[in-house]
Amino acid sequence: MLWFVFFNSNAQTIIGNANATPTAALELQSTSKGFLVPRMTYTQMQAIITPASGLQVWCTNCGTNLGAMEYFNGTAWIAFDGATVSTVYPTIAATSTASNISFFSATSGGNITSDNGQSIIQKGICWSTSTNPTIALSTKTTEGSGAGTFTSNLTSLLDTTKYYVRSYATNNLGVTVYGAETFFLTKKLAVNAIGLGGKVAYILTATDPGYDANVKHGIVVAIADQLPVEWAPNSILTGASSNAFGAGLSNSILIYNAYSSGQYAARLARISTLNGYTDWYLPNYVELQKIAISKTLLGFYGDYYWTSSENTISTATRMNLYNNEVQFNQPKNNLHRCRFARNF
Repeated sequence: MLWFVFFNSNAQTIIGNANATPTAALELQSTSKGFLVPRMTYTQMQAIITPASGLQVWCTNCGTNLGAMEYFNGTAWIAFDGATVSTVYPTIAATSTASNISFFSATSGGNITSDNGQSIIQKGICWSTSTNPTIALSTKTTEGSGAGTFTSNLTSLLDTTKYYVRSYATNNLGVTVYGAETFFLTKKLAVNAIGLGGKVAYILTATDPGYDANVKHGIVVAIADQLPVEWAPNSILTGASSNAFGAGLSNSILIYNAYSSGQYAARLARISTLNGYTDWYLPNYVELQKIAISKTLLGFYGDYYWTSSENTISTATRMNLYNNEVQFNQPKNNLHRCRFARNF
């Protein structure tokens, strides 16, 4: 219950219990409630016409702690901590919903609608498998300065994992604010899954060179075959003879370097920009054997396919995917199918 006690002779007003402090014109007494001053944004505060000296408000987007008491000193608004300039933090309208979600990457962004009078020196996205990610994490992007919309690429993610995302902005006073949190789930990595420019064809196991227990690697193939083409003319020994697992790319580079023009299997792979990727190659026969484990699922025909494995100046290795037979010393000018591959 509130008691209103008026002492007219002393011009005192008390809200609370009856024992007034002698020097107080207005006294509020409570041990369970506070005094609430008007609350408004920095823009609303600045819009007050001819504010009286001593006028006080709570500025909801001022101060390094994201809100501050401000008073007007007759000339300017001043923070209660004595700062001569009211610190205002940026306004972030939204964190963009994640898009282009793949096994190991996604795209997000944000929209900073106002810097509220202080320069934004850094903005971006931060993410984590736990809620409320911050810029203290290494998992963040930096997308330059200034207000406005921006887009960020989130990389080095894990497949089949839920990530929490927040946009952020830091101003020149060192104040960082965050946009609303969103979340997304990365795609499951599995053979025949679409992504990374094609179809997942093979996922490395512990016995494969390049295997990493913490980061999944493997081979992606183009969704469709190339029409039958030559391996290359029977005139140059390219040196593309490695049959080690993982050597298909280096073989293809050797073949490409040997022929400056022409429609040849490995050269077509190296000049391809299929689905935005430029690291396509013709697999050697060891790699094609791994890919062929899932040949039906991946849409391979029971036909001859070129590999990047060279035998002599005039012959190379092909593979019969009808019975998975590796056939050496085939004339390079034979016309066979091929399927581009790339590593992840």
